[in-house]
Amino acid sequence: MNRLTFTEKKLRSREIERVSFTCMERLTPGMTADNLSWRWRADEAGGGLFLDLGCHALDLLDFLVGPALNVRGKASRMGRIADVEDRVSLEWTTESGIKGAARFSFTERDVPEDEFEFVGTKGKLLAPCFQPGPIVIENAKGERELLNIPHPEHVHQPMIQTIVDELRGEGKCPSTATSAMRTSVIMDEVLSDYYGGRDDAFWERPATWPGRAGKS
Repeated sequence: MNRLTFTEKKLRSREIERVSFTCMERLTPGMTADNLSWRWRADEAGGGLFLDLGCHALDLLDFLVGPALNVRGKASRMGRIADVEDRVSLEWTTESGIKGAARFSFTERDVPEDEFEFVGTKGKLLAPCFQPGPIVIENAKGERELLNIPHPEHVHQPMIQTIVDELRGEGKCPSTATSAMRTSVIMDEVLSDYYGGRDDAFWERPATWPGRAGKS
């Protein structure tokens, strides 16, 4: 059983009240304004590292606890090497009433770290998303159980297998164009103020980005 399937099954037996996700990384060592990675170029990536990493985390949360509703968020820029956003925070609720929050910061840590935290009536579950590390289950008494379930050798293999299974008429893939669109819309909405809108070729007008000037 892969760690995502394990997490999903554990969450089914818990009444989740709130969920949060934190992701922190640093700019690639040695990267300057003259040799920016594509992940930090709006003309190639559509924004900053949030678009590359945030989509996966938010899509997983959609799958694990349900679609996000009433999303509020803000993007800002703390570093000065890239023009794109490097900090993003957002809050939401789900249809079942779960409160969610996520924070992405790409200027604070030399060693990348990230973590999901699911809090419920019977305790909480902690699990990394991108980084290796144990899944932690904590009961209402504060007692912890650490479970080492590594990522699969090929991290996308479990999802790709569900696609193949559905094509063969042997199953159903939980990831669809509809769920992907929900995540994409959320990210665009959260980034809209930073870029002064994202319905045009905004990457061609960086001088007009309110966030670049610290006004978003």
